[in-house]
Amino acid sequence: MAAGKRGRVVRRSPVPRAGRGAVRTKVREERRNRRRLFAKILGTFLTIAGLFIGGRFLLFSSSLFALSEVVVAKPMPDGSSTPVPVKDGVRESLQKSLGTNWLFLKAGELKQALAGEPKVEVVSIQRQFPGKVIVNIRERKPFAILDLGPLFLVDEEGMVFAQATPQEAETLSVPRIVGAAPVIVGEKAGDPVLLASLSLLRATQEKGWVIRRLSLKGEAFKAISTEGQVTFGQREFENQLERLKSARDETAKMGLAVLCYDLRFRDQVVVSVKDTTDSDMMKSGNTAEILRPVPLNGKRSGHQDDDTKAKAVRR
Repeated sequence: MAAGKRGRVVRRSPVPRAGRGAVRTKVREERRNRRRLFAKILGTFLTIAGLFIGGRFLLFSSSLFALSEVVVAKPMPDGSSTPVPVKDGVRESLQKSLGTNWLFLKAGELKQALAGEPKVEVVSIQRQFPGKVIVNIRERKPFAILDLGPLFLVDEEGMVFAQATPQEAETLSVPRIVGAAPVIVGEKAGDPVLLASLSLLRATQEKGWVIRRLSLKGEAFKAISTEGQVTFGQREFENQLERLKSARDETAKMGLAVLCYDLRFRDQVVVSVKDTTDSDMMKSGNTAEILRPVPLNGKRSGHQDDDTKAKAVRR
């Protein structure tokens, strides 16, 4: 019995006895369902935690994934690898990685260990279960010889990887660079002028032209090549090579005996030729410098004015 509006007493109908049992059953069922859900959640959480802890132990503490062997090998054309010997110091550095986790081994650590072998570079690192790592290497190829008094071999990327004897240098068909800054074996050259000269060598090789000797003096690269003597600037090599090709074609049509091409002029080429107009000068070996604009009205990035450049200067 309950009080309603304006003090009226509202009588509620009592729940039948048969209905009371159904209600109690429903309540108990809901409680059991909640307990089951809680047990499932707790079981799932404990399973995940156990897997995490067990997996962490397996990965980091178990000997199953411990590094047990490091092999330095050279890849073969058929896809296989052939082990190669390394220096004792390098071997000791590699062995420091033994026992560490095979899965989380950092490639930089192995590359650092091989720094004692500057003649090789790491190509790839392969992991083989269980606990074996194969470090595939390749030998650096000399791209140029640095003549600094002592002779040094440098690869295409500028890594100075060995010192060479004069006899060894004679057997190599690579350009010789003189006038470069001092270098250290086992380190990459940091001199921007030397790195620019290597870029020039790459550009000329792509064109099929071979430079035999390259002198680094001031702002000029003086080269002795299959095209004769050529003086390059230190940038925009593709543009300079295009102007060289145009100048070669032009001087060939004119029948000039060219001694040297100077490509340091923007959009122009200075050509040193034998002076065929004076027999006495021919006998004495004198030459005349003749400016061949390709195209006209170019400017040099140096100090010479246009009037001076436009004149033929006898030497």
